[in-house]
Amino acid sequence: MDAFTPGAGKAAVTTKTTNILKILDILSASVAKIKDPEPLIIIDGFTVENKNKHEGFMKMLMQWAAYVTRSQKARVIFVADSTFEAEGGLHEIIPTAAIDEIVLGDVSLDTAVSTIGQQLGTELAPEVVETLRVLGGRFTDLRALLRRIQGGQSPQDAVQEMLTVSCNRVRDAMFSGTVKLDCTNAQLWQLIVQMAEHADLSYDDVLFSIFKGNSTPLRSLVRSNLFIMVPSHNGEMRIFAGSPLLQSAFKQLASDPLLRPGMDQLVYASLVQAETKKVTDYEAELVQLNLSGEANRAESTTDRKAFLLTALADSQRKIAVYDAKRRACESTLKRASTIQSS
Repeated sequence: MDAFTPGAGKAAVTTKTTNILKILDILSASVAKIKDPEPLIIIDGFTVENKNKHEGFMKMLMQWAAYVTRSQKARVIFVADSTFEAEGGLHEIIPTAAIDEIVLGDVSLDTAVSTIGQQLGTELAPEVVETLRVLGGRFTDLRALLRRIQGGQSPQDAVQEMLTVSCNRVRDAMFSGTVKLDCTNAQLWQLIVQMAEHADLSYDDVLFSIFKGNSTPLRSLVRSNLFIMVPSHNGEMRIFAGSPLLQSAFKQLASDPLLRPGMDQLVYASLVQAETKKVTDYEAELVQLNLSGEANRAESTTDRKAFLLTALADSQRKIAVYDAKRRACESTLKRASTIQSS
């Protein structure tokens, strides 16, 4: 069960391994003392941050859990967040273990209304119920709302302030660099707009339509907790906003009269740039083929030139469309800026 590689720093590694084994011995002894024939052990704190900090410890802990489960000494529940699952989760560390996954969701609007009403000792007015639609059923957000109301804020003001905080969090991720993301602002904005329109998205669709098959930037967005990945009943992964409050923030940002045309303009500019690079590559290959002399008469070369010319024309058409949309966004942004300043 040793998860460490011998070599440099062997003494330090051995000490670390010994300490981990001591912890596991203590856990085993504790399980042995429990009179229940099959005790339930709950272990929390499985985040990508903790995984990176304590990789060796986590692996050995999970191997221990797999052992006590297979030997029917105990049942073990690991409580993990979406960031941990985005990096492969338990299956990556102990691929041979039988793991039953239960995905916890947010409470319904009716439950949220009932919970807030019970805590405040009063029936909520219809306008307050409408504000809860913005907040959603995330327990931590409902608890924060209660603290604000009990501190003297009206429910409407409290929810609006929480929404503003969430919008600023997303803006910071795009513009301030306080959140380390492996994606471009254009990619993040495309995902925000799609999420605002559809509430949940297919992981595969997003992966290939926005991120061109590169999962690294998408998983960095999950690690940031701006988005979460949830398996559906048929095993397909779906992408949701990190919380119902963030979903409301995405909707508000996507309808912002200044931010929307400005960010859309950035998206179209990036699309123009990508197609322009394709055109440059096609042209370069065509030049090489034209310089190849006798090879120009080969059938394969003729077919290749025909393909390149078709692809070049297709990219050029896309550039014209994207650039027209970019210029339209630019005009919209100028008009919106003039209205705001007047």
